[in-house]
Amino acid sequence: LMIVAAGVASGCSAITDFAPPDPDGGGNNGNQNNGNQNNSNQNNSNADTSWVRLETNVEPSARYYTGAAFDDTRGRLVMFGGGSEALPFLAETWELEGDTWTQMFPADSPSARVLSNMVYDNHRERVVLFGGGFNGPQGYEDQNDTWEYDGTNWTRIDTPSSPPVRRGAYMSYDW
Repeated sequence: LMIVAAGVASGCSAITDFAPPDPDGGGNNGNQNNGNQNNSNQNNSNADTSWVRLETNVEPSARYYTGAAFDDTRGRLVMFGGGSEALPFLAETWELEGDTWTQMFPADSPSARVLSNMVYDNHRERVVLFGGGFNGPQGYEDQNDTWEYDGTNWTRIDTPSSPPVRRGAYMSYDW
C-alpha cells in the first residue's frame, strides 16, 4: 500500500508501509512533497495500478514541501510542517490512520519549517525528523536539528555531531 498525502503524483509525500513488500525489494520510507500544493489524499495498492480518492471528513489544509514518514508500529502516516499560501510555514503534526486524519497537539515540536527529512526508525519505534528550513530573523535559514516523535510528543535530540544544514534531502532506515 502506498499512501500519498497533500500532493499529486508529480510531486508528493510518498511513504511505503512495507505490507505487502515491494516486489522489486525497494521501498522509500519518507520523502518530501516537491512543491505541488494540492489537498488530495490518494492511495495505490501494489495489487493494481489504479488510484482512488480517499474520502476523509477532516484533512490538513493544502500545503507543499511537507515531511512525512509511516510509523510502522502504530500503523499511521505522520506528516509535519510544510508551507501554504495562507501561512508560509507550518509547525503542525498530522496523523493519517486508515481514512481518518487527526491533527496532533504535542507539548513540544520542531519549529515551523519546509523541506524537512523524515523517516521511521523501526528499532527505536520513533519517527525521526532532520533539518529543513524556515524564515528566521536573518531570512530563510536551513536547519541541522534532529527531532523524534513517539506518537505523543516531539523531543529534540542533541547529537555529538550532525550533518551540515540541509533541506529537501532524503533519509532511509537501514534494517
